[in-house]
Amino acid sequence: MDGQQGILHDENQHILRAFKLKAWITCVLEFRGRQRSVMAPNRYTELFFLDEATAFSAGHRPCFECRRQDFLRFKSYWLKGNAEYGFDERTPIAEIDTILHRERIGKKG
Repeated sequence: MDGQQGILHDENQHILRAFKLKAWITCVLEFRGRQRSVMAPNRYTELFFLDEATAFSAGHRPCFECRRQDFLRFKSYWLKGNAEYGFDERTPIAEIDTILHRERIGKKG
């Protein structure tokens, strides 16, 4: 399982400290024959997880494109478990990602 936290490296493959994206996603390793180079310039930084539980505990969610059914299940359960936000199925995932990111980095509010 491949996890992505946005672009966390520079063109020399040095890890940066700043997060450029709030969506941390997990993808399948193979999807429609696509080939990627690890840590390619200006591309998502790849992380690799042993299993789904490890990816979830690291703050990642399923990708909408390559793991659509897992994504839909995740969003449905997230909405049920976080009813206090008043979100529904039409809520953009970016709004959920904002909350997940805030929780991930430990900021209140």
